[in-house]
Amino acid sequence: MAEDPDRRPGTVRPTGFGLLALLVVIGGVLGWAAVPISERLMTVAPTVEWTSVVALFAIAAVLLVLARSTYRTVQRDRRHIDPQRAVSFLLLAKASAIAGAVIAATAVSVANAAAIAPIFLLVITPPGAFEC
Repeated sequence: MAEDPDRRPGTVRPTGFGLLALLVVIGGVLGWAAVPISERLMTVAPTVEWTSVVALFAIAAVLLVLARSTYRTVQRDRRHIDPQRAVSFLLLAKASAIAGAVIAATAVSVANAAAIAPIFLLVITPPGAFEC
């Protein structure tokens, strides 16, 4: 595998919008497929609990406060921060963006698929299938 001559060892590249969009699509497809697969295998559809949604928003709020604080320190106050701390914040932000894209898309698609699944059952179920 050829090394990029402009890239130094140990560098972190920016996360592009295209990668995040691709991860949202992958997470959405995985979440959408999880409902019918789990219904066939376990007869129960996965659900998205409200506590997981609250936890995602809480993590996003903490990261937003951290990002604003770092931005103010570096841009407005023109102070330097420790390089190790800056790299840690950068990696935390990158990992959070990637994981957040996949998790949020999966949760939304599972919730939508679970809400729409009963409608599909009514449309594709033959008349009299539920009669005893």
